[in-house]
Amino acid sequence: MDSSRFWVLRIFFEFFIRLDGTPLFAFFVTLGSGFTNLGLGICGAGIASSAGVGVAVVMGLFYFIFLSRTLKPVPPLADLKFLGQTMANGSSEMATELSTAVKMLVFNQVIIRHAGEAGVAALACGGGVLALWLWLQKGLMRA
Repeated sequence: MDSSRFWVLRIFFEFFIRLDGTPLFAFFVTLGSGFTNLGLGICGAGIASSAGVGVAVVMGLFYFIFLSRTLKPVPPLADLKFLGQTMANGSSEMATELSTAVKMLVFNQVIIRHAGEAGVAALACGGGVLALWLWLQKGLMRA
């Protein structure tokens, strides 16, 4: 099953939980998702990633159903003009993200050719450490 819709929900939930005034709960959502993702190895990486995102979505739903202070879900408005303006405004960000994805795909292929799977794994570990460091700095700046 494609878990992309759950990735989007995870991002929305984490953002809106912080916006609702509880960044610590958003942190626990991220931790819960990350710890669920650990331990299944290379063969179970897809399953582990989907399970981790699923945990984050369940925690986000729980938050907005039972714990939310000010934000409550409402039915969306069908404003096509606003939707068109939003899509036009976000097109540059979409192009940036697409180019980054293509660049990473090509880069991973080059690393596999030169360093094998171990090289890609090492690169992913280094990237994870860098991301953790940047998230820590970002969190400390907001505190």
